[in-house]
Amino acid sequence: MSFKLIFAITCMFSAAGFYTVAIFRERKRGYLTPWIVRRFILGFLSDMIGTSLMFSISGGRFYLSWHSVPGCFALIFMLIHLLWAVFGLCGVWEFQKYFTKCSVYAWVVWMIAFLSGIVMNVF
Repeated sequence: MSFKLIFAITCMFSAAGFYTVAIFRERKRGYLTPWIVRRFILGFLSDMIGTSLMFSISGGRFYLSWHSVPGCFALIFMLIHLLWAVFGLCGVWEFQKYFTKCSVYAWVVWMIAFLSGIVMNVF
């Protein structure tokens, strides 16, 4: 196993950790804090790095699969969710008000993509 692959896997598991902690900490508190938004940022950056490395390892080829399609949606949804969190933290009340209600859905979409990648590569 190459160093690049190990680093990519580490980034993806880090993203899962950061994103999960951020979602459930915000859900428990009921509002966003700078600490939570930083975890969203770290989760998104870890996901982007891991995804970029995996894409590079594949030779830069995009394969349409039951992992790549939810993965693309999850990455886009994660970016939208991160921007939503930043606007909510900046005091746009309408953004913060509905954030908690939608956060778990964003997390579920991301986890489907994450777990499908594990299943696809293990089996």
